[in-house]
Amino acid sequence: MLWFRVHGVVLNDPGRLISAHCAHTALTSGWAGLMLLFEAIVPDDSDLIFSPCWRQGLFVWAFCSRLGLGPGALDAGITSHPMLAGLLLLAAAWHWAA
Repeated sequence: MLWFRVHGVVLNDPGRLISAHCAHTALTSGWAGLMLLFEAIVPDDSDLIFSPCWRQGLFVWAFCSRLGLGPGALDAGITSHPMLAGLLLLAAAWHWAA
């Protein structure tokens, strides 16, 4: 019954509902930024035919390249996503307490 009690409190309070959404978005944004940093460090680009980025498990990097971020613009994604995550966590704390 604890699950119902907690979710009932969150669903009946608009500030806490916004807070939960901000916190989950922060987790996703932070993961994307840190995963992009990891994928910028790890890849082996010695053979692009038999070892493309998606075979190396570089899924975030491949998605960013589909969005048009080149190798020089990955720094923007690496820095902006964790910063967004921090701001979203601050917003989540604000909405939860207010």
